[in-house]
Amino acid sequence: MKMLRFPRFDVAIVGARLDSVILARQLGEAGARVVLTDTGSSPPSDYVQALRFTASPDTVTALPAPLRVVFAEAGYPGSLDLMRLSGGVEDFLLDVGVTFLYEVMPAGLLTNEETCAGLILGGTCGLAALPATVVVDATSSGTLIATMHGTEVGPPSEWSLAGVLAPAENARRSAESRDKGRGGHSMGGAHVEITIQANICPPELRFSRRGRRSFAAEKLGELVGTRQGRRLERVAAFPLERFANSQPVDSTRGLVRIRSTDDVLERIVTYLSAPVVMKAERASVIWIEPAAAESRAARVAPTFAEPQNVQPSWELRVYDSQYAEPRVSVLEVSAPPLPDAGQVELLVAGGGACGVPAAVEAARSGISTFLAERHMDLGGANTVGGVTKNWFGRWTPYFSGHYRRVRAAALQSRLPMPFVLLDLCRAQGVKVHTGALCVGVFVERRKVRSEVAGVVLLDEEGIRMIRPDFVIDATGDGHLAAMSGAPYRYGAERDEMTYWASFGSFHHGNTEASRQYHSVVDSRSAWDVTRGIIAGRRLPGIFGTGELPAAGMVFRESRHIEGISRLTYLDVLLNRARSDGVLVCHSNLDIKGIASSEAALLGFVEPDFLGEYDATLPLGAITTPAMANLVIGGRAHAASHDAFSMARMQPDMASLGVVAARLVSALLRSGGDGVTIRSLQHELVTAGVITNEDVKRFAAAGECDALRQDDSQLSPDELDLLVDRLVMGPLSLRRQARILAAGDRAVPYLEAALDGATGRVKSVVARMLAHAGKPSAVDPLLARLRELTDNGRTLPLPAGSHHQIPDHGWMPEAAYVIYALGLVRAVESLPLLESITSRLVFPENTVDHHFSYAYVISETAGRIARHDCLSMLRRITANERLQRAVAAGLPTDSDNYDPRKLADPVDERYAYLLFCAVRAQARCGDEEGALAVAGFLSDSRLFLARSAKAALEKIVGADHGFERAAWEAEIRAKPPATVPLCVRFD
Repeated sequence: MKMLRFPRFDVAIVGARLDSVILARQLGEAGARVVLTDTGSSPPSDYVQALRFTASPDTVTALPAPLRVVFAEAGYPGSLDLMRLSGGVEDFLLDVGVTFLYEVMPAGLLTNEETCAGLILGGTCGLAALPATVVVDATSSGTLIATMHGTEVGPPSEWSLAGVLAPAENARRSAESRDKGRGGHSMGGAHVEITIQANICPPELRFSRRGRRSFAAEKLGELVGTRQGRRLERVAAFPLERFANSQPVDSTRGLVRIRSTDDVLERIVTYLSAPVVMKAERASVIWIEPAAAESRAARVAPTFAEPQNVQPSWELRVYDSQYAEPRVSVLEVSAPPLPDAGQVELLVAGGGACGVPAAVEAARSGISTFLAERHMDLGGANTVGGVTKNWFGRWTPYFSGHYRRVRAAALQSRLPMPFVLLDLCRAQGVKVHTGALCVGVFVERRKVRSEVAGVVLLDEEGIRMIRPDFVIDATGDGHLAAMSGAPYRYGAERDEMTYWASFGSFHHGNTEASRQYHSVVDSRSAWDVTRGIIAGRRLPGIFGTGELPAAGMVFRESRHIEGISRLTYLDVLLNRARSDGVLVCHSNLDIKGIASSEAALLGFVEPDFLGEYDATLPLGAITTPAMANLVIGGRAHAASHDAFSMARMQPDMASLGVVAARLVSALLRSGGDGVTIRSLQHELVTAGVITNEDVKRFAAAGECDALRQDDSQLSPDELDLLVDRLVMGPLSLRRQARILAAGDRAVPYLEAALDGATGRVKSVVARMLAHAGKPSAVDPLLARLRELTDNGRTLPLPAGSHHQIPDHGWMPEAAYVIYALGLVRAVESLPLLESITSRLVFPENTVDHHFSYAYVISETAGRIARHDCLSMLRRITANERLQRAVAAGLPTDSDNYDPRKLADPVDERYAYLLFCAVRAQARCGDEEGALAVAGFLSDSRLFLARSAKAALEKIVGADHGFERAAWEAEIRAKPPATVPLCVRFD
C-alpha cells in the first residue's frame, strides 16, 4: 500500500495537552526536532476542548514561568480567554522551534524491523506516515501503547503522558503480543508511561476525551437555557460507563512509570544521542483497531469483527495521487487487513450544509444511510464555520420548510443547532458518526467506470472500513472523489489560488464567528492547514477577536471535481438553462480574490456587486465520468472559479443535498437500469427543490440544443440590434454577455460600431473585439488608455469596495483596457505601459488599485512575451515592499519555519503579485525571472509553491518536482526561450 510520507522528526508527540506542551518545550530547549500533533486546532486541548473550564491555582503555580505568564495574559485568575491562551501556548513552543501539525488523528504506528519508526496519521490529506525516532503517546487513554501491545484501551490511573521508546536492545516481539492474535503486525519494545506531577487537569475531568465530552454534556443538560450552558454548545454526549469501569494498562505488559518530566527528558535525549538510525523505507503499519463490542461503528452491521476479504480487483487508495507538495513524498508500506464495519446502501461523507439534508432525505426514502462527519458537530459552515446567516441562495419551497423546522426545533428545545441537526438525522434513522475522518477508499476497477467499493473511516476509537452501495461526497473539498482518482481542477484556472480561507473565533452571546477571510490555504495539505490556523489566530476578524476558537479552518473553495459537464462564468451571466438542469442557484457575483475568466478581467463584472443572478447547475456537474456510484455534493461540484461564486451558498447547498439523495434513491430503485433526467426533474419538483417553470426552461433548452448556432442563440438581426443598443447607451451586463458569447459572429457588427461609439462605450466595444482576438481593437484601446491615464502620466484610482482588493474581479477601467491589449498582443502598447509602471507605488499596510495595474501589466507582458517587456517587469519585481512580502514566506531553515511570520494578508497578496511578475519575466525568456520563479518553490505559502512548479513545467518543459536546485541547474544550463501565454480561460 502507498501513502504519503511526511518529513522526519526526532520526537513526535500525539496530543497537545498541557502536560505534553511542557514536555515539547523541554525537548525543544534541549535541541530536539519536535512535532506536536493534535486532532483539534487549539492547544492546550484538555482545556480548549472543554471550552471554559479553568485551571486550579495549584496547576498554574506548578507551571514553568513562561507558561504562567501565558495563563496570566489569557485572563488567569478568572475566566480564561481561550483564543489568547491558544496563541500564547503556540508562542511558548514556537519560540524554541517546536513544529505543530493540526487536525490530524493517529491511525496507528509505523514499524520497521519490529522497531517503532513513527506515526500513521489521518486527516483531510488521507493517511500519511510521520517518521520519528521517538513517539510520545499523550492521548487520554494511551491508545497507541495499547495498540502496540494488543492490550485493551483504557485510561491510565493518573492523568499522564504515555511515551513510546524503542531502544534496539528491546526490539524483540513479545510472546504476549502474539498471544493477542495480532500476528506479524504487532511489535515489542520498551513502552514508557510518563506522569507529570502537576495537577494539570481538574479532577472532575480526569477521563478520556470522550469522558470529558460526556461530563460537559451532563452539565449542558443541567444548564440548558442558561448563559453558562451556551458555552458548551460544541460538545456531544457519549456513554461514560466503559471508561469509568476500565482498569489501567497492566505495567507487567511492558509499561514503566516515570514520575518526573526530568527523567522523561533525560531518557529521550539520551536515546536520541545513541547511534540508532530509524528508517521507514520497508515499513509495516499497526492499525489502531477498535474493539468490536464497544465501537459505535459496530452497530452498523453485525459483521464488524469479520476480516475483510478484499476482492482482487479492489485497490486501496489513502491519498490524493494527483497532488504533491514540498517535503512530502510517497511511502510503500505493508498493512494488516482493515476491520470491516459492514455494508450500507448510502454513505454520506460530510455533515455540513449539504450532507445533513442529503442524509435525512435519503433516510426518508427508505435508504439505509450512514453519515460521517469529521467535526464533533453537524452543520458545517453554518455552525463550526460560524456563518449563521444565509446571505444569498434560492429559498426554494424545500429550503424554506427545512429552515423553519430546524429553527423552530432550536427555539423550542433551547439546544444549540448541532444537537438539533443530530436529532433530525436520528429521527429519520440516519446512523450518525461524528469525529470520523474519511481517510481512504477501496476502488473496484472496471473497464468503463470504476466504483467505490469501500470507505476507510478513522476516529479516536480506531480505523475500519464500511462498504456502501453509493457515496455522496459532501465533504466540500471532494476528498473521497479525489482519493478515488476522479480528476479535478483546484481553485482558479490560472494558478493554485482559491477563495480566502479563515480561522475564526466566537464571542459569547453572538452565534456568528468573527472571520478574517485572510489567506489562501490549501485544504489538501495538513501542513498548510496548520500554517493557516497559526497565522489566522493572530488576525482580528470582522467582529474583532473572539474568546473561543473555531473548531477548525474554514475553506470556501477547494477542488472542483471534473464532471460530465461544467458551470462557467458565461453560463451565469447568460442565465443559461441546461437540459439536464437539477438546481437553480441564486447569488451576486461574489468572486473572491483574482478573477480567472477573460470576461471578468475584461471588465464584464458588476462594479457595485448589487445585482443578483440565477445559475442552473446541471446534473453533469455533480456526477463524474470516473466513478459510477459517487455523487458530488457540497462545493466540490464542477464549476469554474468565477462561476463558483454563484453556486456555493448555504440554501443552495442544502437543496443540492436533496438533489443528490433523490438521484441515489432513483438509481437504487432502477436496479441498474439508470434514470431519465425528466423523471428525476419531476421528482425534484415534488421535493420542492425546483419548480415546474424551471423544468419547462430546462426542456426548452434541450429543444434548442440541436438548432443552436452559437452560445448566445442570437439571429443576425437580433445581434445587429443589440450592438446598436450598446452604442446608443448603457446595456445591462447580461445583454453585453450575449454579444460576448456570440464570438466571431459578432465581430462585423462590433467593428462597424467602432466609428459611432465614443468614450466608455467605445472601450467596451473594443474589449469585446479583444475577447474575440481581433487586431482591430488595438487602436481604440490605446486611444482610450491614453485618455484615461493622461498619456501614462496619471493612474485612475477609484475608491475600493468594502472588500479587500483584489476581490470580486473589479478593477479600474484602465486596468481592463491593459488586459485587453494583452489578449491581442499589442506590442504598440509597451511604451505606454512602461510609463504607467514607473508610477506604481505599493502602500505598506493595505492593497489598493496599484495592485490591479501591476497584475494586468504582468499578464499582458506574459502574453506578448518579448524582451521589450523586461524593463517594466523588473521595475515591478525590484520593488522593496514586494520583496519583503516574499521574504516573509521564504524560510531560512525549511525544516523549522515559524508560521507566525505569515500573519499579514497584505504580504500574501503582494507575494502573489511579485510571483505573477517574475512568471511573466520567465515567459519573456529571462533567466533571472525563471530563477526567481524557482525561488517560490521554497515558499511556505503552498499555493505559491505549487503555482511556481506548474509555471516552470510549462516554461522550462521539464519536471523536477519541488527540487529547487535541480530547476536552477537546468535553467542555468539552458536559459528559457520566450513562451507566450496562449491559453484562454473560461
